[in-house]
Amino acid sequence: MAVDYGIGVSHNRGSDRKTAAPSLAAFVRFARERHTGEFPDGATRQQIADSAHISIAYLAKLESGTAESPTATVLRSLATSMELSPDETQHLFDLAGRSSENVRVPTKSPLTVAEYRAMVDPDVQMTYQAVNPHLVALLDERWNVLVCNDSYRKAYPGLMDSTNVLSWFFTDPRSRQVMVDWEKEATLTVGWFRGLSARYQDSQWSHSVLDELSGVEEFQQMWSRNHVIFGRDDPWMSLRNDDGTTYTVWVNIYGTSMQGHQLQLFTGVRREP
Repeated sequence: MAVDYGIGVSHNRGSDRKTAAPSLAAFVRFARERHTGEFPDGATRQQIADSAHISIAYLAKLESGTAESPTATVLRSLATSMELSPDETQHLFDLAGRSSENVRVPTKSPLTVAEYRAMVDPDVQMTYQAVNPHLVALLDERWNVLVCNDSYRKAYPGLMDSTNVLSWFFTDPRSRQVMVDWEKEATLTVGWFRGLSARYQDSQWSHSVLDELSGVEEFQQMWSRNHVIFGRDDPWMSLRNDDGTTYTVWVNIYGTSMQGHQLQLFTGVRREP
């Protein structure tokens, strides 16, 4: 039986590496091979193994996906040797299923959009409506919009039809009309989705999104960069009205939970030019 994860599912993705779900093996290999200050031409396995104080054989197994889950000590050594950012380091730990305290993180089982929406108290919608003209929405960690107020719905025309923010960015032309900094915001959301998807230890979690967008060249290009981020560096988002005028919103996205399931609360305080 098909499961509704929020967007239409294509079955044409196959083994296309450009849209493969995040994995520990692929990320370690990418991080080792990219250019860094210490290794401007990328590092060899021997160089990283020596720097991280692990065997080259173990590193090779990590990159092939055949190694046992590394400990937190090994992960921290790899993060330092490969010059990972704090967000990338968190991503490395998530992919390995480890916490910084070396505790195995249990696999999570996300719900469908319909199941999440059924859990939302009707009073939440009333509360969100009271926030107008500012924007507020509740999303799951796959960037599916579960509930929002009218201002959010109007700001992103067509989004509630597709449900998924990434799908809207790359398949709905209206996203380019209303998002003044479309490429910046799309890149941010792709990187954030990559980071969140690693927490679930189940590539099927992200397959519905990746299947949907596997044929979109711009998405493939952004996805192949392995960019990972867990927040906005710039809180201001520039949007465009129907008449072409622009305005900005001060955006914050907070982690929240509902009956033990991790969600995201989007708030956007509107400021006129």
